[in-house]
Amino acid sequence: ISKAEYACPRWFTAGPRRMIFKILDPNASR
Repeated sequence: ISKAEYACPRWFTAGPRRMIFKILDPNASR
């Protein structure tokens, strides 16, 4: 995860995928 190398299962819809990628984004500007 720290290298941003992860994938969501194919059955995830677009909404949850976006949320997960935002949460796990190593370059998030917070």
